[in-house]
Amino acid sequence: MILTKLKTSSSKKPIDLGSKESIESMDFASKGSSSSSLHLPPMRRLKLNDNDGENGDVLVDQEWVPGESSETKKKRKKSVLTKEQLQQLDQVIVEAPTVLPHELIIRINEMGGNKNTLVTTKYLYKTNLSTQHMRLSMPLKQIKNAGYLREGEKQVLERGIISVVLLQPSLELTNLVLAKWDAKTNHDGSHNACYILRTNWMDVVKANDLQKYGVVQVWSFRVQEKLHMALVKRQNVIL
Repeated sequence: MILTKLKTSSSKKPIDLGSKESIESMDFASKGSSSSSLHLPPMRRLKLNDNDGENGDVLVDQEWVPGESSETKKKRKKSVLTKEQLQQLDQVIVEAPTVLPHELIIRINEMGGNKNTLVTTKYLYKTNLSTQHMRLSMPLKQIKNAGYLREGEKQVLERGIISVVLLQPSLELTNLVLAKWDAKTNHDGSHNACYILRTNWMDVVKANDLQKYGVVQVWSFRVQEKLHMALVKRQNVIL
């Protein structure tokens, strides 16, 4: 367990991302699928600035906040980590194993699963654990293997959502929704976007005691060619 002292500012209650829209379950073939009518809201990026705190502190909650007004954004108090602490978290991610835990491999085999693929390794932000936000974000820039999605599935996510089964660290199964959030092009011409897992995500958080700054991995696998995902807890980092 990594222990170090963290100097942060308190943060206000995050923006409510809960929605009342009906989420459609979708099954799809490997080469294509129809899309859902769900339209996801636009997204804005919290600015990462080396001057966002004392002594070179940097912003850690770099999550997208759909529908946030510029006035609300100005009032937001930023949670910060020092560069050293951020490097410490990054090192844990770099050193995370790239094989599934044995118990998850056994469970996937029992389900008739195959094609296990590491999708991403990340540490959890406060917004990933918030009952206001209720989703796990996976920035496209952090995706290790974009091939976990087939072309038909990528096309579906450009317009709608995909229903997936998640294998939890507890070995329980739960139904989630995979979606894609796009963001406006940055001033430098780069483009940001992320995949998200939502709907029942907070059940996963509570059942597996997920903690802020905990390092997790998301894996994909196939059962009869249908996309499934698995969540792996790698390390709880206390800062």
